[in-house]
Amino acid sequence: LISTLTEEPASFWYYNNGVTVLCESVERVHQAIRNPQARPITLVLHNASVVNGAQTVRSVAEAVAADEAAADAQVGVRIIVTGKAEEFAKRTTQATNRQNRVEARDFIALDPVQAAILEDMRAELGLEYSVRRSELDPTEDTGCSVVEAACALACAHPDTQYAARMATTLDVLWERGSQGIYDVLFRPQPSAYLLWNSVQILREVRRTLHAVRSGYEGRGAALTEHGLYLLTHLVFRRLDTESIDEPDPEQEWATAAVRQVPALVKELLPAVAGAIDELYGDRSQIRAVCADIARCREVAGRVLRAAAESESLSAPDKYRRVPAQRKPRRPNAVHVLVDKRVLDEGAPLVLTTAYPLEAEALKDWLAQDEKRGRASWTNHRTKPILWATDGKQYSPSGLITRMWELAGWEKRPVAN
Repeated sequence: LISTLTEEPASFWYYNNGVTVLCESVERVHQAIRNPQARPITLVLHNASVVNGAQTVRSVAEAVAADEAAADAQVGVRIIVTGKAEEFAKRTTQATNRQNRVEARDFIALDPVQAAILEDMRAELGLEYSVRRSELDPTEDTGCSVVEAACALACAHPDTQYAARMATTLDVLWERGSQGIYDVLFRPQPSAYLLWNSVQILREVRRTLHAVRSGYEGRGAALTEHGLYLLTHLVFRRLDTESIDEPDPEQEWATAAVRQVPALVKELLPAVAGAIDELYGDRSQIRAVCADIARCREVAGRVLRAAAESESLSAPDKYRRVPAQRKPRRPNAVHVLVDKRVLDEGAPLVLTTAYPLEAEALKDWLAQDEKRGRASWTNHRTKPILWATDGKQYSPSGLITRMWELAGWEKRPVAN
């Protein structure tokens, strides 16, 4: 798209399918009252949404920014006024995107609440918020996506069921209606502070689990992999979240809460693993438990009751990996020979090829000069071999590698 815009702008009209925009209403302003068809018309669209051609819109913006010649291109734009017909808007979105798979998340982009959140994130915190699948997700320090926000809000909800329901697939986040999750999370509209603070906690739990993953084995390792949302939910339940929704431009709540997360995760991991073992046996599947609403509620209840009865959870960390005993390093052969004075200074050395392929590869090269197979010993700890050919000192492996190279042995091994 960008290549055509910058190199063949006149052809863009023929190559591109254009853009489809839905809006609730439109205001038209004619620039020529007597002959309106002779002059351009100005359109003001209300609650506009690009439902097909978002990639074209992005490409046009990038191309024009890079090369003014791209502004000569013509782009077809179709504007459909839907009014309040939400069902028609959904069907139009699906029909105009029939060449691509349309997911429930795509319809969320039509929800005015998401547009309002985007504006609040920018105005209150100076952060970006991506909603459409076609958009690049902001980097961690510049904002978040609707997917990450929904996951964080689901974990922050007091009811454990939402952490369990999205453990198998995130598609459930976009379900509407009485049994859906979306309206629970975004109705009423969450503030920018609640959303961003929740995302910060989810990210820190994920980072902590990644850091401790190598220290666990078996069921403990499985919990670090499949228990992200359950553990994040429990972290929220252990934190003081009274001010999580308060205006906080300096991010004081998030800063203080994030500091507590690593210790809470390390405390909760063995407690949750132990609760699962006690309730469902140590042969139960961790992944299945973390995705089961009833079981997650039972596990969370047991862990939180134990925490309320004591200042900290002191469950045995039985899945903690025991560091393997390192085998003693094999001593360096040269160091042993030097330390034990096995060879006298200047002792003569003769090359013996180690295996048939090497012998065959070096045979002709060694025969050309009898010095190539001779050296003498020096009691040097790193370069003890003085080669008769060039009078230089080498380590044993260094000299062999050099000889293989000079002999032109193309299929020589990497190590010797």
